[in-house]
Amino acid sequence: MTAEQEILSESTFRAAVAARGDTDIFAGTRECAWADFSALPMPDRRMEEWRFASLSQVTLDGFVRVPETPDAALAAQALERSRDIADAAGSIVFVDDAPVGVSLDAALATAGVIFAPLTALTEKQRELARPYFFLSDGGICSQKISALHRAYAFGGAYFLYIPAGVKIDRPFAVYNWAAKKHGATFPYALVVAEENASASFANFFFSAEKKNVPAARAVPAGTLTISRMEIFAKKGATLARKNIQNLASDAHFYHMEWTHAQECASVRGIAVNLGAQRSRMATELRLEGRDARADLFSLTVADGEQEADQRTMQRHMSAGAESHLLFKNALLGRSRTIFGGSIVAGMQAQQTNAVQSNRNLILSPDAESHSMPGLEIEANDVRCSHGATNGTLDPDQLFYLRQRGIPEETARALLVQGFFEEILEKVENASLADALRVAIAEKFSAEK
Repeated sequence: MTAEQEILSESTFRAAVAARGDTDIFAGTRECAWADFSALPMPDRRMEEWRFASLSQVTLDGFVRVPETPDAALAAQALERSRDIADAAGSIVFVDDAPVGVSLDAALATAGVIFAPLTALTEKQRELARPYFFLSDGGICSQKISALHRAYAFGGAYFLYIPAGVKIDRPFAVYNWAAKKHGATFPYALVVAEENASASFANFFFSAEKKNVPAARAVPAGTLTISRMEIFAKKGATLARKNIQNLASDAHFYHMEWTHAQECASVRGIAVNLGAQRSRMATELRLEGRDARADLFSLTVADGEQEADQRTMQRHMSAGAESHLLFKNALLGRSRTIFGGSIVAGMQAQQTNAVQSNRNLILSPDAESHSMPGLEIEANDVRCSHGATNGTLDPDQLFYLRQRGIPEETARALLVQGFFEEILEKVENASLADALRVAIAEKFSAEK
């Protein structure tokens, strides 16, 4: 690794721009993004959105640009391993931001559905997507990290478009595999559902080389993934998304997400966070139309010295909208979780119904959880609630299982499984839900 390859160097940025040439769909925004990134400060404790974070672990140094073409053997291996969802409506597999496999049901393509990497879009499809590119910004994401993403995003970007009235029962699946040591990847997802359309999609973030033993808190980490997602649900549309993150234990993961729900739209999000040495997920719901609804669920299992930083905002911008949030965390070893969430209802957001709940299960005396739920209410006719709890396993339930011959570690894992079942049962895909139960159980096996 040389300094010239590092993503923070001017020469690396220029080389990336030059390599993409006329095919660069984001060419018009890169220079401004790089200028913003160079001018903005790194996060510090004076920034409310980084409160309680271990800032010594927030680093962008030492990560390098990945090759435009992945190793053929890695690509073949990734395709073989990308089977978490059976009978998908379509799938895209990325290895270090390079698409190595793309499929879409022919009948859906005929109906006008678009599901493809941005580099493979036709000019007509690009023009359809262009008004939405990087339309969302601000809020609770890190401006500096967001600017770095905009400067480098290219091959790992995809567009899912559902035409008006089209309803799709089978899910779409997108796999993002991180392979290159110290490599930096920049996935980008743009999802648009037109009026009364319906679809579901799942995004997976995996490492080609899985490490099960928690890594020491050394930097730079094995890989860096900075992901951005923008979701637009038009009037009456229904969307369901799942984000599954199980990167290697020496990875760094940043995810920024904005969901826009218009009148009578309904959006459901489920996130599962199991891997990465350090992860930060910033999710903003923007309920922009009357009677819009958004539900957001998340489960995290952290062990070793993992840190999972979760920031959310339920922004009500119109009357009669509903939002419901439930985040559950289980902490082992010396792990840390941070939850910072806000419900914001402006003067125009009368008849708002919003709920926010963070529940933490502390399984080790050395683990830490920090919860900061909050309300910012300007409307006078609302029903809003928020809360956070920390607890341990019920000793009576543990005793009951032990008395029936179940080993303590197995009993603990079963009780944690029950703690998460409220969220797992909402996955709606039986094979994926079972795979997630196995992955959660493996976290306890690795801890022993």
